[in-house]
Amino acid sequence: MWHRRIDTGANERFFGLTETRPTYSATGDIAAVGDWVSPLGASQALVARIDGLAGDFTGSPDQCMAIYGRQGEEDFQSIIEVQNWPDSGNLTMAGRSTSPGMSEDVYIVQTKPNPCGMLAQVTVGNESGLPYREYARDLVEVLYPVDPGLGVPVGSFALTGGAEADQVRQDAYLLFVKPTSLHPLAARRYGDHAGFVDFGTSLEQNTPWGPQPPGFVIAGTSFTPWFGSPDPSDLYLIHPTDSGKTGCEKEWRPEGKDQPWDPRRLDPVVRKVVDQIPVHTLGDRDDTVIRVCN
Repeated sequence: MWHRRIDTGANERFFGLTETRPTYSATGDIAAVGDWVSPLGASQALVARIDGLAGDFTGSPDQCMAIYGRQGEEDFQSIIEVQNWPDSGNLTMAGRSTSPGMSEDVYIVQTKPNPCGMLAQVTVGNESGLPYREYARDLVEVLYPVDPGLGVPVGSFALTGGAEADQVRQDAYLLFVKPTSLHPLAARRYGDHAGFVDFGTSLEQNTPWGPQPPGFVIAGTSFTPWFGSPDPSDLYLIHPTDSGKTGCEKEWRPEGKDQPWDPRRLDPVVRKVVDQIPVHTLGDRDDTVIRVCN
């Protein structure tokens, strides 16, 4: 349908996206997240909502691009559109927030349908307060009931990523946060617990009518060298129950902290992509045909 280059005069990257439900047009918008790196090297988390039909920011008042964070080292890795009332239509995104010489924390933001309108902004980190690494790679909305003993209502959010246990070991995790405040409800860690690095990168909740029992599925990477040093990295799959249990889980009690950082709206330049195609003609001369891709 279209190709676009979106430029703000910095180094920008997208890492994740979702399609929103149609509101002002027959198609949904594209909501995408990533990072924005200034000329000085400081990165902030980036979010953009782009017209799904035209590929620009002119289709509705909800279309916007903004950066979040404290100019340390932040990014967003995943974004979803909230389905459950009363927050239906809002956007929730997750990634990491780091300050030089300090800890790296899970970074969660919820905005209005317009991503420049922040509603909640929370970092979630190790309860000890030590400079550990915790980061998010994916999040989903909890759409189906889970074990009542977990205390996680429908409409909450579930996240996965990596969490250090003692500045050496790192485990994959399943973290549940509240639907509006984004503060932690419950969490479990999964991994070797023996000095190696495991993390989750993708997360899904089982549908209650499928062949699998209720629960979640996490895919990621394990750097536990089960087969010796020539094979340091393996695929990692975890299938916790709807209470987060696998038989090898470890309870995790992270703490959430509201953050005061204001988002900054960006004014991007949107360009149609131009392909320059070399065409060989007579002799050794190369002509170039300019083709504009809509």
